[in-house]
Amino acid sequence: MTGGQKGKFESGQVCRRLPAFWKNMRAGAQKGAALVTVILLTLLLLVFAGSLVQLTTVDKRMSASQVAMTQALYLAEAGVEMMVVRLAGNFDAGPPSTPIVLGNGRISKITVNPVDASTREILAEGRAGNARKALKVRVQRTATPVLQNALCAGNSPNLSGNVSISGNLLINGNLETGSSISLTNSRLVVVKGNLDNKNGSINILSGGSLLVGGNLYNRHGRIETPGYLQADGAIDNSSGTVIFSPGGTYFTPATQYPAGTFIIQNDGQVPRLDGPRENIAALVEPAALLDPAGKVAAYQGYPRLGVTETGNRFESNLTGRSAGTYYLDTGGKELWLEGTYSGKWVIAVKGNVEISGDLQPANAGRDVLVLHVDGTVSVHGNENVSAVIYACRFEAGGSSTIRGTVVAQSFDVSGNVSLIQDNDLIQNAVPVLPSDLVTVKIISWQEEYPVF
Repeated sequence: MTGGQKGKFESGQVCRRLPAFWKNMRAGAQKGAALVTVILLTLLLLVFAGSLVQLTTVDKRMSASQVAMTQALYLAEAGVEMMVVRLAGNFDAGPPSTPIVLGNGRISKITVNPVDASTREILAEGRAGNARKALKVRVQRTATPVLQNALCAGNSPNLSGNVSISGNLLINGNLETGSSISLTNSRLVVVKGNLDNKNGSINILSGGSLLVGGNLYNRHGRIETPGYLQADGAIDNSSGTVIFSPGGTYFTPATQYPAGTFIIQNDGQVPRLDGPRENIAALVEPAALLDPAGKVAAYQGYPRLGVTETGNRFESNLTGRSAGTYYLDTGGKELWLEGTYSGKWVIAVKGNVEISGDLQPANAGRDVLVLHVDGTVSVHGNENVSAVIYACRFEAGGSSTIRGTVVAQSFDVSGNVSLIQDNDLIQNAVPVLPSDLVTVKIISWQEEYPVF
């Protein structure tokens, strides 16, 4: 092969190999690009995985903190409940010793301080791990529901004449009212049986409740401004008038709309609820369990009430006398009671009591008389009486006015009698009431800012 031929041959070989060379170069470049892509994706996945791990760790820490804070709150609530129970038994009680270990945490602090004679402020602190929750709660000692009325009856009361009742009613029985019976300023009227409002007038404080466990007969009567009316039996409102306060509702088993005037004030028809909102039997149960004899017997060991014996009766005038807790067994005689009393009085009488004259506090904002009688308390005349009365039977007539509250198993009230619920007088009585007539309720609840 000549030199020229050899050169041509080598040049031809080079030309033939160039495409393969470039092909190999492109393949190498593609492999390099793929490798870079894989490396970048791997780095991104590592970064993403690291972020997920970090987020998971933070989330776990936050969840653990939330769990601890919730546990601390529960512990603080437990501390409040412990103190409320102690105050219910003794309103002057101090707090238990702390810390109190419960589960994985502890009640680290409980304090109680007086706000006034009937109010206490509780501070309870719970700790779980590094979490802390503190609650500041105010509680008030107040009378139980049987005393939060103008009239509380263990049976159906007998009302006749021009009787005026201002305040709440709690009736374990039936209630009949007539054209001369007036119920006013009532926030809550509860009647276990039937309510027969014959031409009568019932005025509920706007938004209050009228609850009837039996039938409501309001054929020619007038009922004004209840926010809620419940009759577990039937409603007969033919020729009657019921005007609800704005937003009012009612319930009765019958789906047919009541007859007569049955409307919301300045509006139209009243919405009917699908079911009862209140358990009436449970609300009236305390009235069914009245025990005046037991209340009187509990005071047998107290000093004897100073009395003057006159024939077949005892007489006691409280004017100028020292307040205190007194007991008297009349031995079948009757106690005549009157006077202007000062301070806080409790008088328990085994027998009957007639309030023979005015029975009034010297200072209405401070003084109070609690009268427990296992017989009959009667007021017949023009007396003005201010007292918390808890008796087996209550009778009133004439033109007497009784302020405070009257609780009795049976009532016979006639004439021009006025029964007026006096909430201030009832609250004044709380410090000298038996423990079963007192309850402790929470009036404010404040959570302090959480500290870790």
